[in-house]
Amino acid sequence: ALALADAVAREADGGSTHPVSRSQIRAEAALLASQALLNLGRVSEALARSESARASFLESGEDPFCEALCDQFSANALCYLSEYRKARRLVTRALRTFSEYGQEPWMGRAELTLGTLLAQQGRNEDALPHFDRATELLDPALDVNSYAVTLVNQGSTLAHLGQFGDARSLYARALVLTRRHDFPVLTFAVELGLAEIDFLSRLYDRAGTSYARLAIEALARGLEEQALFSTLYQAECEARLGRSEQLRRTVAALRSRVQPTPFQEPAFAELFACLDRGDLEAGLIEHVREALEDPGRLYRKFREAV
Repeated sequence: ALALADAVAREADGGSTHPVSRSQIRAEAALLASQALLNLGRVSEALARSESARASFLESGEDPFCEALCDQFSANALCYLSEYRKARRLVTRALRTFSEYGQEPWMGRAELTLGTLLAQQGRNEDALPHFDRATELLDPALDVNSYAVTLVNQGSTLAHLGQFGDARSLYARALVLTRRHDFPVLTFAVELGLAEIDFLSRLYDRAGTSYARLAIEALARGLEEQALFSTLYQAECEARLGRSEQLRRTVAALRSRVQPTPFQEPAFAELFACLDRGDLEAGLIEHVREALEDPGRLYRKFREAV
């Protein structure tokens, strides 16, 4: 998708694009590139492309709907940068415009974004009504990807609220869609969610087995970040089960993978030092995992303490 977006942008700078303006084509290509980059985990680049789309649309004249599209794409990227206040302002503005135009599919996507950013902040109860509205607005046949993502995110939110039965039901519905439409990454997300339910239910033996399998699958798919977190969860399960030798092998294998990758973070230094000292324990692994899941968490705790 990224290669296609770049090719379209190059063509727009070439010959005639009548009856559509070059700037409009460049803007649409930039939005496609933004979505592709976000899916690839290149968040800052995704944000830059959505803002370049905004500039290109403006070259063709003021258009509130195009502005709302850019707000929506930028908000999605800002969520992953933990800039929740700005993301919420943009997506709320986008939702208002989509509503004025009667664009229910885009309204549904905006509601999905609002629910997701609230869940990422730990505001799970507040997130649920947005997911409910998203499933009402999105068509499961025409908006299948967004609809399936909504089910997955809603399931994860319910799991964190301890509503495991309802979460499993949503994951089951999502799994039907992701398999029917051949969405392997979303299918993987459902499987991660089911493993998380076992983990939150303290079924560490079953969760650890699932995470070990998912880590292998993630590596095979090139999903480095998902592989990393799956392995950390696997290690935490082994620690909580008292499987010291298995834990040592898992963390040692993790170190061999992590050090050459961009995911080498200061949090790992402590983990690997403990591996060398032979004093690995579940609390430390949980600390590392939480720090990596939300790098700003430790800094916020520091600010609260002072």
